[in-house]
Amino acid sequence: MAVVNTLNNIINKAKARTARIMIFMLCSMLILTSCQTTDEISENTEFTVSVASSMSNVMEDIVKQYEQTYDDVKITLNYGGSGKLAQQITQGAPVDVFVSANTYWMDKLHEDDFIISNTQKTIAGNTLVMVVNKNTQDNISSFDELSVDNVQHIALGDPETVPAGKYAKEVLQSIQKWNDVASLIVLAKDVRQVLTYVESGNVDVGFVYVSDAMTSEEVQIVGQADSAWHSPIMYTAAAVANRNESEAAEAFIQYLISDQAQSIFDDYGFEMIE
Repeated sequence: MAVVNTLNNIINKAKARTARIMIFMLCSMLILTSCQTTDEISENTEFTVSVASSMSNVMEDIVKQYEQTYDDVKITLNYGGSGKLAQQITQGAPVDVFVSANTYWMDKLHEDDFIISNTQKTIAGNTLVMVVNKNTQDNISSFDELSVDNVQHIALGDPETVPAGKYAKEVLQSIQKWNDVASLIVLAKDVRQVLTYVESGNVDVGFVYVSDAMTSEEVQIVGQADSAWHSPIMYTAAAVANRNESEAAEAFIQYLISDQAQSIFDDYGFEMIE
């Protein structure tokens, strides 16, 4: 519970991040303007970034800062489960940058030559947590209490297409709970839908990232998954092949691993990369 309390304290402190981000945006605009040449970004550039749903809030702030730095750049964001987004790219969706919540879907696109391999970067990490609705009766306070006797419904992203769901399944298998609670599981299209299910009280427990829990006033963290229970949580980004704005896409990916963007990831509960 000490770890859970620490995470919840981090969430409360993060509520003050907005003011810091605004100040940081003004400073980073000056830094970027002096460090990057105008040749890297052409005028009136427009491109689309498909992003894992768990990054929706932080990516909106990052894109806002980027567009303020480059007045002639317009970025359209497309959200969804990483698997669904990857499938859209294979079907010809007009996407210039793909940001996945795991390496699996990025590797699949790489194998089929849908991405420019030398542009692929790890941009952030995250932590998987178990959450409950703050306003409902507390039937569970740890992973050990996950059972048919204590809960009726457990929400997680579809492991076939949602990385957070895949990680959650790995956790339940590692702690030998999967077979016990499989009949209670409600599958969601992405991690944000899991959060919505918990907020509405339609499920008792949900598995989300700590960065998602930080966005909600309605949920409480009751358990943090040990990193040894699941495969590494790594967000990766790459430019999509055969697109007209590949240079602008590469420049944006480089920005995602810059100190300026990494600071924003940190403010939203993501793990910064080294």
